[in-house]
Amino acid sequence: MVLDRYQTLLFTFLFLLYFLVDLPFSIHKFIYFKWLMNGALAIAGLSWFLYEKEIKFPNLSNRFWIILCALFAYKIAQELGSNISLISSSTLDKMTFISLILIGYNLFLKGKIRLNDILMGIFIGTLIFLILTVINVISSNNFNWYERNKLAGSFGNINIAAEFLGMSLILQLSTLCRKNINKIMTFFLYGLSIITSIYLYFASCRSVFIALAMGIGALLYFKSVSKAKVFKWLSLVTISFCFLYGTGSLFKTSMSSEQTAWVPDLQKSVSTHTRYELVTATLQMILEHPWGVGAGEFEFAIMPYLHKMMPEFNENVIPHSPHNEYLRLIAEEGLPFTLLLLALVAVLLYERRNKIVFILHQYPIIAAFFTFWMIQSVFQFPFTNGFSFLLFCIILAFALYKICPSSKSKKNIILPMNTTFLFTSIYSALFACVFISEYLTLWQPHMSERSKIAYSLNSRNWYAGINHVHSLIDQQDYESARDILNTELKKRPHNFVALRYLIKISLLTKELYSVCGLMKQYDAYFNNKSSVALLRMVTCSKRDVEG
Repeated sequence: MVLDRYQTLLFTFLFLLYFLVDLPFSIHKFIYFKWLMNGALAIAGLSWFLYEKEIKFPNLSNRFWIILCALFAYKIAQELGSNISLISSSTLDKMTFISLILIGYNLFLKGKIRLNDILMGIFIGTLIFLILTVINVISSNNFNWYERNKLAGSFGNINIAAEFLGMSLILQLSTLCRKNINKIMTFFLYGLSIITSIYLYFASCRSVFIALAMGIGALLYFKSVSKAKVFKWLSLVTISFCFLYGTGSLFKTSMSSEQTAWVPDLQKSVSTHTRYELVTATLQMILEHPWGVGAGEFEFAIMPYLHKMMPEFNENVIPHSPHNEYLRLIAEEGLPFTLLLLALVAVLLYERRNKIVFILHQYPIIAAFFTFWMIQSVFQFPFTNGFSFLLFCIILAFALYKICPSSKSKKNIILPMNTTFLFTSIYSALFACVFISEYLTLWQPHMSERSKIAYSLNSRNWYAGINHVHSLIDQQDYESARDILNTELKKRPHNFVALRYLIKISLLTKELYSVCGLMKQYDAYFNNKSSVALLRMVTCSKRDVEG
């Protein structure tokens, strides 16, 4: 009864937590906090299933469940066949994805939450974020809007912030374009959407602009939205930008004679080139590893390919994604997994095609949101960010609730409580291992005992392993440090950070022959232009250097 009565307040507060992460009382680190929230929500939802004594699944065909089981079987076999532990953030992400969708589906099904409650939380959170951002920029000593990172706020990165605000904007427009929306909400959404659009202009994130244009196109396609409101919004935004340009001519900055405080620098040729080379390198890696390099293993697996194409790439930069969710999925999970996933989606779309068309006309917000998401995924990596991950799960759960409502037929699946309890226990244990490991890695990372515990809890947390090695080197326990590094290199042969520490140990122990061999291997990663190139020439013989 309490949830039914105060559901709007609860879900509004839920999304405000994401926006207020930088407050003094909040947990440190933006990314850590967001995923911690997602895991906590999943555990709370799974516990609710135990209390309700049932968990209902969407009413889908046997064909769909067979493909889904094949997908799970393939993934488990792939993980067990590798030398990487199943206890990892990648495994937790997949379990969180499934859990949040099932939780959302059942909450919508039982009427415990409404989509409007979620949307109101996002809109109020967006407004608070924008107000805090304006205060932050105005209160800074150097008042220049073109310094884009000042706009990032609690999101930590301007592109991530722009992505979230872009998602919020497409949801704002989808809500605004409803024909039955009241006047107060219409006025609020006009104002909020214009302010959000101005923010996105200053953020100048190109992928968000493209995704928004396609999302608005999806809105205009459906007859259930008010096209007049869409064009009215576009007119108001155009007028606002004309005002900004006119005002901007009065505020010249000292940075450039051609740039004003109100006009951001849109020259991103270096970024475009880097991303192009990263995508090209990823495609090359996919061709040579069609079965995938392993979930979460992109960052070091890409190194040999990336440095062949970009010799000048800084060895201190470790790319975690090709800035393309589709390529990341294929590169890490492999082509067979991707084909099975596509088959799963194709079966759902084909079997429910008539229902889907009806629902999309009735709820154009679904089409607009997923259109934005699909385009944004071509240029960015929204699945790796906690808030966008959660929002995707919620909208997908709502779509499944409308397209595949649970029924009383024999096809309806209800898991027995012992199975639900087992899944909840496994998920909670995995959640504890991953997040305790990451917590110990982030806070006082060079404390020996903490880093050792962090690495033992999650052996795929290579940061924890390197931190533990750093502590062991300080204690002059070189053999233990070398064992950890060799183990890490067996898992990830291109972990050049581990190789760099092996070089450091060999220098400290004065093992000259080993140093030269390791330096040669390390330098080869970076086309003989690494930070150890000069040291190698000084330390090693001419034959070792040339060989």
